[in-house]
Amino acid sequence: MGERCVRDSLIYSVINFNNCGSIGYHSAMITRHALWHYVEAEGICPGVDPLDVWLDGPWITIRVGRHMVPILPTWGLRNALTMHDVHHLVTGYDTSVKGEAELAAWELGSGGCGFNLFFWIDRVILILLALPFMPFAMYRSFRLGLGRRNLYTAPRDTVLAEDIDQVRRRMRFPVGNAAG
Repeated sequence: MGERCVRDSLIYSVINFNNCGSIGYHSAMITRHALWHYVEAEGICPGVDPLDVWLDGPWITIRVGRHMVPILPTWGLRNALTMHDVHHLVTGYDTSVKGEAELAAWELGSGGCGFNLFFWIDRVILILLALPFMPFAMYRSFRLGLGRRNLYTAPRDTVLAEDIDQVRRRMRFPVGNAAG
């Protein structure tokens, strides 16, 4: 069932921006539970229960245009994807083209992608593609990332066991529901 989960990658097909807070969460909610609600709300992996199937399945399927490409999650890719989705939760950026591009700029501004070469390439290409169409949004998101800390080098199980406020503190965000 985990192999049916859909991830967006280099080529995105939907343009729809819903600014910050498309899903609600309580600040004391455990990140694992918030991530489950996020995965369901965004349709990334609908109907998968428990979340462990999505987090630890044998394959990751990435959408490239209209094609679904299965990849073996090696070299920390699964952890990077999980942390990327937690970034969506905390920052409020959605999974539209604009939201993904802004999150890519935010992630580079907040310290980059650790040792994950796939994510470095994906983030840089996405920013270069988006920059001519939304330079101010890209600049703003990059600037918002400066002074913050992303989760690419954090231990996945520790982050998922923390509540949202603890994760926000770890990322140097104000505690509460407001993204910043």
